[in-house]
Amino acid sequence: MAVGKTFAIQPGRGKKSICRAKVLSCENRLQHYKRTCNGTVLSEWKQKEAELEGFYSWDGLMRYFQEHALNFMDLYRIEYILVSREEMKND
Repeated sequence: MAVGKTFAIQPGRGKKSICRAKVLSCENRLQHYKRTCNGTVLSEWKQKEAELEGFYSWDGLMRYFQEHALNFMDLYRIEYILVSREEMKND
């Protein structure tokens, strides 16, 4: 996804959008770690990433990826912010 672009947030496929979000960054996990680690202990980074993905632990996150035959490091990490309805008019 292109940084700076906005996209619709929809409650389901084919449903009317409820707001928009703006892409802040789009990079693979290694790129993200290199950009954000800044002296952060690897275990702390892993825990934060797991929590952002909705898991209590890194092990739980990795187990999910193994069960679904996904390579965590190959997937892209997209950060975004919600855009208010007022800002949507300027899109």
